[in-house]
Amino acid sequence: MTITGDLRPALPRLLTATALAVTSDLAGLAALLALCRVVGATASGDSITGPLSATLVLWTLTALLGPLADLLSHRAEAQFEASLRRHLARHILLLPWSVRNRYPAEVLRRRVTDDVHALHHLVAHAPADVATFLVVPVAGVTVLVASSGPAPLVALVPAAVAAVFHLVLLPRISAALNDRRVTAVTGVVTAAEDYARGALVQRLYGAGAGAARRYREQVSEFSTAMVAWVNRSAPAAAVAEGLLRAATTLALAYAVAHDRPAEDLARVMLLSLAVTAPALKLGHGVDHIRAGAGAFRRLSALLGEPALPRGTLSTPPGPPVLSTPDAADGHGVDLRVGNVTVRAGGRKVLDGLSADFPPGSFTVVTGPSGAGKSTLLHTLAGLEVPESGSVTLDGVPVTRFDADTRPRTVLCTGQDAQVVDGTVRDNLLLTRAHPSPDGAELNRALELAGAPELDLDRQATTLSGGERQRVAVARVFLSDAPVILLDEPTSALDPERARRLVASLRALPRTVVMVTHDHSLTEPTDHRLELK
Repeated sequence: MTITGDLRPALPRLLTATALAVTSDLAGLAALLALCRVVGATASGDSITGPLSATLVLWTLTALLGPLADLLSHRAEAQFEASLRRHLARHILLLPWSVRNRYPAEVLRRRVTDDVHALHHLVAHAPADVATFLVVPVAGVTVLVASSGPAPLVALVPAAVAAVFHLVLLPRISAALNDRRVTAVTGVVTAAEDYARGALVQRLYGAGAGAARRYREQVSEFSTAMVAWVNRSAPAAAVAEGLLRAATTLALAYAVAHDRPAEDLARVMLLSLAVTAPALKLGHGVDHIRAGAGAFRRLSALLGEPALPRGTLSTPPGPPVLSTPDAADGHGVDLRVGNVTVRAGGRKVLDGLSADFPPGSFTVVTGPSGAGKSTLLHTLAGLEVPESGSVTLDGVPVTRFDADTRPRTVLCTGQDAQVVDGTVRDNLLLTRAHPSPDGAELNRALELAGAPELDLDRQATTLSGGERQRVAVARVFLSDAPVILLDEPTSALDPERARRLVASLRALPRTVVMVTHDHSLTEPTDHRLELK
């Protein structure tokens, strides 16, 4: 499904809101024309009761329909945004590991926050923007020319100048200086963060003065780039904004129609103001459209990335496994790799690999960096789609399991252990099949993972990289998954703790596959797979 698919259910409300916004603004124009008739009747001594009543009714209609249009458009936008956020969450969850690595966490954060927010403005303001920037100017000019001839169009020159500035001149100025501005902003942010976060390291190695100098240079470049942009754009902006003042429009309108009857003069002056007023908002309207269009392109590119197959099986293979840290029963499942080829970065990382991991076995995978060890684990876990070949669990392709069942079937613990915002206890419960375990069970899992000193109530985001890795390994001893995959689980442990952890992993009643560079941990083992 594309972004337009998320928008489709909200279209009826959005179209209704647009119709109401257009009707509201047209009623406002009609109210101005009725007010002109009041002026004419007053000048000629006729009764103003009829035109004044029409003016009040039309202004009341404008006041009622405008807020109603805003209400409907924001409800439509909320419906669209909720659908889009669910769509993005599902899609990001199903991104293959190699694709996910192309999107750093900060980039994904901007996609699901800043870009969705930009689309919010585009969609929520669309009805009012259509009425303000299209319907009102066209209707106003049509009525003005039909009732007073083409001469009053002179009063619209300021709006035309402002439109040229916002639609043509400013984008060209911004495009010409955009690369320099972006480079300057990125440079100063990077320099500030590097200096602040690395102050101690810089000082220890005697490079503090150099870091401070680079920061000052980036600040100077940032200031120069921003001043250059302001010098190029500010004069044109000042001229355009000056021409858009009501006094300018009224002066031109009066110069054209001062010798006409009172009603005609009022019509020229009031309609000229009504037609030029949208130009005052043109800058914000164009900004919304540009920001929304850019967000649409970026989100479409993300949603266009290939996703993992959507399986339908919701039951893990094999008999149930007792998920306690010291469980001794269960047997895992038969895990097979058949002639698997996986490409990454334009090269074959795995080329026709076949392997069998029997139920309950403990397999160690070794090999040099870049041989595809991590890629193999991701493929076994269903997090990477092979170009050819198959991965099966008790004869069932791993791709047939749905997104919720895969991690309950194959638990993969990588080197870059991540934690969620919460306590250590909260993070351990993420993979616990049955809720409400007692603290003793959780502490036992941490002990087996080599981290008995960790406090269950400590905030996980304050943990070091090694401590986060041990929390991730502790989840293994709390999981029901019949297949356990571990990527360098002992890299943050001393030799003694590493040996104890491997012994605990060997004792698990699961099918365990462990990647390691430490050859001292490869014996004894049921199987050994060396990648080259």
